Amino acid sequence: METKLQSKQQYPRFIQNKPCGIDKFDGGSQERLAKTIARHFCQNDSLDEECTLPRIIGIEGIWGSGKSNVVKMLERELSDDYYFFEYDAWGHQEDLQRRSILELLTSKLIDDGILSGNATIKVKGGGTKTVSWSEKLKYLLARKTETVTEKYPLISNGMVAAFLVAVLTPIFTFIAYAVKPTPTTWWFSLLSIIIAALPVLIALCVWKWAYSKDHKYGWSYMLAIYQDKVEKDVCYETLSEDEPTVYEFKTWMQDISDFIKEKGQRKLVLVFDNMDRLPAEKVKELWSSIHTFFADSGFENVWAVIPFDETHLACAFGDETDEQTKQLTKYFINKTFPIVYRVAPPVITDYRSIFNKLFVEAFGETENEAKETISDYPFMHLLYS
Repeated sequence: METKLQSKQQYPRFIQNKPCGIDKFDGGSQERLAKTIARHFCQNDSLDEECTLPRIIGIEGIWGSGKSNVVKMLERELSDDYYFFEYDAWGHQEDLQRRSILELLTSKLIDDGILSGNATIKVKGGGTKTVSWSEKLKYLLARKTETVTEKYPLISNGMVAAFLVAVLTPIFTFIAYAVKPTPTTWWFSLLSIIIAALPVLIALCVWKWAYSKDHKYGWSYMLAIYQDKVEKDVCYETLSEDEPTVYEFKTWMQDISDFIKEKGQRKLVLVFDNMDRLPAEKVKELWSSIHTFFADSGFENVWAVIPFDETHLACAFGDETDEQTKQLTKYFINKTFPIVYRVAPPVITDYRSIFNKLFVEAFGETENEAKETISDYPFMHLLYS
């Protein structure tokens, strides 16, 4: 009884419009394509580094042909030796692309334990520093400015007072001697002594008043003297930076590749999805970055996979119906990818079989049996044919 209730609660349900990594069509063309791409990955990585092709491939097909589904099946085929990271270029079109890629990628690799332990960074001004990968990411995404400050010793109030007393006492002694008459009496002598001691008396009175207000002004405070030398101190303050440079991006990806090799981790596969949906200027910007970082020398332990629709990609270079634009688009594609795999639109040979599969997924086996019973009636056959 509970099982039936649970079954009724699960159905009907909507079929999600996202790649599931399963080839549901009879021909199995997407499954074969995924296995072919997987073989290319393994064969290329088994060659000597001098003989390998650039580790970048294109997957071409019209919108809705199943490119993302092929990528999911490819991930399943290579899951033991490769780690897949999908970057939705369309979803992050308002972000700075290079910054967003590094930030999302590194955070995901840290969370999944691919990047663990410590790494090294180059400190501005020379030298290196050992930090965690999280700290290294913060350092990369910030701008470093060098400031030089000079530190001077702080002289206490007690030292200032002692200096003034030492300077003023001879002056007041001279005044006392000058006002003293030649035939002197004892009270003139006393007045001269008081005048000479006046700086000391004033200083003692000020100290007594200060001590009554705050007991920190004791003898140790009044007589404290700092003997530090003047020194220069180099400080680094961090300010917000707009975008990592090309050099910083390359260095960062190379560090990830070297770390993967050193620690024996799974190789990294970057999937740049929905790139052909970006506005024209952003397509050119991201395509230029991908070509710069992956199409030339690339990285030994990092692959790039770019699903795209050639027709919509041509919009970034002009009118997609113009022959010159089409040729320019093909030129960019050929210069970027050593190999392009094409996902053909699905050819459905048995509509009834596909419909039944999707019906069971949405409503379950029980409703499917009821549908088949009803469809036996001649007047209902047209609804399911």
